[in-house]
Amino acid sequence: VNRPVAMASSALLTVRGVEYGVGLTADGEALRVDLQDTQTGELWSGTFNTRYVEEITQKTGSFKKFGVFVGMLRSALAAPAGDETLKLDVLTYADLQVLKQRKAAGGDASCSASALVPPASSTKRYLILTYACQFDRVHFPLPLAFLHATPHPPVEAAPPATAWPAPATGSASSHGLHQRCEQLSREKADALAAYDTLRRESAREADRLRRRAEALSRELEEQAEQAR
Repeated sequence: VNRPVAMASSALLTVRGVEYGVGLTADGEALRVDLQDTQTGELWSGTFNTRYVEEITQKTGSFKKFGVFVGMLRSALAAPAGDETLKLDVLTYADLQVLKQRKAAGGDASCSASALVPPASSTKRYLILTYACQFDRVHFPLPLAFLHATPHPPVEAAPPATAWPAPATGSASSHGLHQRCEQLSREKADALAAYDTLRRESAREADRLRRRAEALSRELEEQAEQAR
């Protein structure tokens, strides 16, 4: 039995010169994200239940209820270019490795990240939802598994409700469920690793903004003293 879709949205997203079609579908229990390269037809997808989404947001220190997170994701998809409050990015596993190398080497990522990418992870993409406020920046990573490539990506419409798989029965169901649990465990570990990398980057940016705010505050106090 297919679950009714409470939200369906789609849009084009351009990241570093690559255009993607992004499709979102969600009900009260799960969120599905589809990402497709409009030039190559490569397709990535991920399905995240309520517990997974809320656990990921809690790990960031900025907990969001499932419905709130879905709303933020939808708003980011519809946000105009240049909006820094809510924005989306797409990273590869290699991109995340480069960030880790820069952190470890103090900004020097001279060695090749591709040499460090495990085959199982090299085809993944990570949709990053960034929420920025005055003195904080939070990144929420969603790992997407590679599915296949098609010559004509369907970027005009969000995935239909029939895209949700119906549960299987019998021993095949038990085996499939076990494999799915293993896959979700790996994806969760990848997402947490991605978050940890992005959190360190965010902390550095937040510290820079805090120091800037303190400097401006001191400057305003000095000007106020001079004006007396």
